[in-house]
Amino acid sequence: MHKIGLILLGLLFFTMQLSAEDPKPQLTFNALKSLSEIPLQGEDLGPILKEKLAPYHGHYVRIRGFLYKGENGQSILDGTPNLKSCCVGSEKMVTQQIFLSQTPNGPPSEHVVLLEGLFSVDPQRDFQGNITQLYHLQNATIIEGVGTSRWGLFVGVMGLCAVIFFLRKINSQKKSGKNG
Repeated sequence: MHKIGLILLGLLFFTMQLSAEDPKPQLTFNALKSLSEIPLQGEDLGPILKEKLAPYHGHYVRIRGFLYKGENGQSILDGTPNLKSCCVGSEKMVTQQIFLSQTPNGPPSEHVVLLEGLFSVDPQRDFQGNITQLYHLQNATIIEGVGTSRWGLFVGVMGLCAVIFFLRKINSQKKSGKNG
């Protein structure tokens, strides 16, 4: 009985260790959308956005979103599920999408993923001066896909502990009932 208790206690500490907060900043698409009112004209856009996004620019961040492929095959992360192909990588959506330097392995766009990578604000323009890319994520890796929540693991272990506890209690009551 003590061995099982020690194993369960070890699992509990293990899951608590997994759920410890990561020191990398958590970027959100809401933070990016709040900046979408800044006019996309002028050469000084990059420094303005870099200042507004200072906690993220040039740092490794984590961000949740949906993976898509642009027309040129480049991977794009967006906070909106089920985007139509006309919206992926379009100029009108440039403030709400992050362009990835390489394609991470992972689930298709209908599944939310947690990516980690080096975030940068780097406006890229076409020959007419229109911004075609604004936010970039280099060295992007998938940290978490659907169903791999640390809290889910924690709840699962706690549920297992409860089931074992109640089964042992019922078993001990049956034994004491036979002796009485």
